[in-house]
Amino acid sequence: METGHYETLVTQQLRGQLATLETAVYAIAEKKLGADDAAVFITRHLAQLLGSVLGQLAKNEEVGEQLALANGVIAYLQENSDVLAAGSHLAPEGQLLRAVLPRLQLPLAAQHDLGKHLDGVEPALRFSQSDLFSGGNSELSLEAELKKEIATADRIDFIVSFVKWSGLRLLLPSLQAFAEQGKPLRLLTTTYMGATDQKAVDALAALPGAELRISYNTAHERLHAKAYLFSRNSGFDTAYIGSSNMSRSALTSGLEWNVKVTAQDNAAILNKFRGTFETYWNSPEFEAYSSSPEQRLKLARALRQENSGTAEPDSLPNFRIRLFPYQQEILDRLAVERSLRGHFRNLVVAATGTGKTVVSAFDYARFAKQFTTLPRLLFVAHREEILRQARATFRHILGEANFGELWMGTEQPLQFEYLFVSVQTFASRLDFFQQTIPRDYYQYLVIDEVHHLAAASYRPILAWFQPTILLGLTATPERADGESILPDFDNTIAAEIRLPEAIARGLLVPFQYFCITDPVDYRNVRWTNGRYAAEDLTNVYTSNDVRVSAIVGALQRYLLAPHQARALGFCATRQHARLMAAKFQAAGLNASYLASGDTTAEQRRAAVAQLRRGELNYLFVVDIFNEGVDIPEVDTLLFLRPTESLTVFLQQLGRGLRLHESKECLTVLDFVGQARQEYSYEQKFRALLGRTGGSVLSEAEAGFPRLPVGCSIQMEREAMKFILDNIKAATGESVRVLERRIRGFALESALPLTLATFLAHTHFALVDIYRSRGDRGWTALKVRAGVLVPPELAATEKQLVGSVWRLAQANGPAFLAFVRRVFEAVEELPQLLKLPLGPEMGLMLHYLLYQKPGPKLDLDSLLDSLAMLRAMPTLTAEVLEVVDVCEAQISIPPLAVALPYQCALQLHSRYSRDEILCAFGVWTFERNPSVREGVCYIAPLNTELLFVTLEKSSRNYSPTTLYHDYAISDTLFHWESQNSTAEDTPKGISYIQHQAQGKHLLLFVREQNQDAAGLTMPYVFLGPVRYVSHKGNRPMAITWELATPLPGFLWHEAGKMAVG
Repeated sequence: METGHYETLVTQQLRGQLATLETAVYAIAEKKLGADDAAVFITRHLAQLLGSVLGQLAKNEEVGEQLALANGVIAYLQENSDVLAAGSHLAPEGQLLRAVLPRLQLPLAAQHDLGKHLDGVEPALRFSQSDLFSGGNSELSLEAELKKEIATADRIDFIVSFVKWSGLRLLLPSLQAFAEQGKPLRLLTTTYMGATDQKAVDALAALPGAELRISYNTAHERLHAKAYLFSRNSGFDTAYIGSSNMSRSALTSGLEWNVKVTAQDNAAILNKFRGTFETYWNSPEFEAYSSSPEQRLKLARALRQENSGTAEPDSLPNFRIRLFPYQQEILDRLAVERSLRGHFRNLVVAATGTGKTVVSAFDYARFAKQFTTLPRLLFVAHREEILRQARATFRHILGEANFGELWMGTEQPLQFEYLFVSVQTFASRLDFFQQTIPRDYYQYLVIDEVHHLAAASYRPILAWFQPTILLGLTATPERADGESILPDFDNTIAAEIRLPEAIARGLLVPFQYFCITDPVDYRNVRWTNGRYAAEDLTNVYTSNDVRVSAIVGALQRYLLAPHQARALGFCATRQHARLMAAKFQAAGLNASYLASGDTTAEQRRAAVAQLRRGELNYLFVVDIFNEGVDIPEVDTLLFLRPTESLTVFLQQLGRGLRLHESKECLTVLDFVGQARQEYSYEQKFRALLGRTGGSVLSEAEAGFPRLPVGCSIQMEREAMKFILDNIKAATGESVRVLERRIRGFALESALPLTLATFLAHTHFALVDIYRSRGDRGWTALKVRAGVLVPPELAATEKQLVGSVWRLAQANGPAFLAFVRRVFEAVEELPQLLKLPLGPEMGLMLHYLLYQKPGPKLDLDSLLDSLAMLRAMPTLTAEVLEVVDVCEAQISIPPLAVALPYQCALQLHSRYSRDEILCAFGVWTFERNPSVREGVCYIAPLNTELLFVTLEKSSRNYSPTTLYHDYAISDTLFHWESQNSTAEDTPKGISYIQHQAQGKHLLLFVREQNQDAAGLTMPYVFLGPVRYVSHKGNRPMAITWELATPLPGFLWHEAGKMAVG
């Protein structure tokens, strides 16, 4: 048996072969077949067996024996399953159906000899065979095959970066004949590089029934896909995916590679193609195009701008400005800060280029809806181009072409209601503002790059004005003098744009992150106040030339040209930075250092200018470039000391992620040594990964397959061992780590020890406290840490305290508020249960903690159940602390659902299946019937609940199941029914006709069955959906329209076909 990697079912024969292998010589790995993938592997295996047997029978040249064998297999399957429809047996004649076509629509010659006609119009590779077109001499002509695909298709979808007239004219006669039959044609393309020919676009738009959508936003949306989908009512769909745009050379003589894929042998790929196309088609990024004069002028201007690479400085963009999901998340968080927490001085932290101005304009537009006239606005920035672009953005989003005036340089406003002013102008005219404009005149105040607040020109802005809303925009919460700006914003960062989302959108450059073995053993370095002792690090670094040699050696291994890098090196102390600069200079590298105590502001400015020009290649710094100094030219970062603070690490990483034409990615060299057990690598890599349901350990062991597009993390062997050992120890001994941090909390913080202060100080997540379900919790950890006297708990209270982990997943504002009222014991319980939805929420709380119906607990009523909970002091204390944290973590504004009956659930909040069944009366205090299916019909309410798990496979990536359920856009959702549902079954009919039947369909979605901690994931309530269309039967693939758009935080997981 050959050694190597396999993915095959273990047969009895293979089992025998494996048994002969010596375990001392061969390592053998197997894993249990998963229920979600079993059908795929077993089908593939049976197909191989059948193919072998039928192939042997084929030597007889008669197909009768093959048909008989196949019918025998089909008969057996029908005897053992009711899935196969009657008449599945093969007809004894052994015929292959080629076509069923309306006779009167065929040419006269075809009516007399259909076979001959089909020979001329059908693709040479027909409709069930995949193949590769590589442009070789013996290849079929891609142009000829595409013409035949067009002639036999019922629907066509093209997606190409650009459309050239030289390529379109080859296919145009075929496309015209196709369109004249009333068949639909859709095309997605872009203005990227100005390569598209307007004549070609207009010719396609002129075809009857043709629809075109164009992306004008090529700065961030560089579509490079080239693919052609031919759908057929018969189900025999085909597609071509590869390198050919619609140009003459690409379709004829170019060395292009294209794969033909068919639904018969690659259905999963076709389904992914179709779903991705629908996602793009429904994205606001692609705008509908017609040959109207306005549309033609817009396209011509966009193509001209792409060709020239320039735009007018105060012009509006060619594309519609719309919110990306991560920007919508920021708006949601701003709404929560104001509506739930009463914070109206809001700080948004996001890297340069991530669209902070767009967010401010949409936030202002939302604020303006409260008024009959637009509220007065003041927008302050420090550069002229920012002010011009900001005014253009506000005008575009508000739909007001004359909105706002500029005050800067020589430009003077006529009125002051909507003012975009430079900070220099404001400072020079401060007396005018203070004498003329009341302090509360502006209702909405935006300060861009607010980290400059320490400057004398900025401070009077906050000192004088008292707006209803203050919005600060910055890339860092640190002022230029090193002090925090948080006190000016209610000590809260209202919202941040996460690094992975910004990279995925192309708003920051991708990174290549190399973990390099550090010869320093950090286990003996002192740990004080939550970090390594700086003086100890300095002693280790300055007495160790081996480490410097390792660092210089790493530059040679990983950098293309070490003498041309523009690098920042983050050091422990000024002595360390000084040493590194001297050692690099000795190695022939152009280097210098900066430290806050050793250098003046002028020296810092000069060093930055030299780095930007490439006159300086390595700048070693200490506590200087953590904050908002923007040096887009930086292409390399050296992490030369362990960074204990996640905030500082992300700020330092952000120094190199700015977009610049001189770099395609950021190179990060992180020197990794054997760390103390207090130090955590897990948080750092979790931040780089972004949103993934898997653990950091599993991601690291798999080679980080789910990083943002274009990013990579590579680890040297010893560095990988140090990191994995650290993460495993933190995971395996996480209880001990938590106990130690709780025990030492008083030494690290002057704040009282509460669950909220502990999590904020240590950066642990709530899930870390409750990772093992009932095995640990806040009370148990404090007892183990010795900071709480063990309470005397009865068996029932001990069991209920062990159930608090379920509450830790809650984020529904109304439900959390109800839980607080139950346990704070300010109101009488009978009064709480008389509140609207009080009984439903009381029942949700009952099952969340007890997990059993009342009679099985010897409880007579829901009132008795809640009274028992309220009477338990330890449970009460822990629940209230958890509620404090859960409420503080709410990041979406509460939304009520529009239904003809009251509903205890709020849109876009998370609920367990148990809570959902309680809310809709499926579960009662007396009984909790089992509901295992993905749907649940509630007859009294004429309502059906649809439960969706986006990633059904335990493998996290399974092409056969991943694309069954997904968001097409923020308002359309693709959902696959149960296998028994067809359009002519009662269930299928009820879906199609649900509006006429008065039936309500409610959608609940979760990312996975379990989160990274192994806890069962709750569902996000997406609310009512409406039938739009469907395709197929058993199962039906249904497209639903959401009554309320999908929340931004769920888009990354639900919008599987989208990017970013």
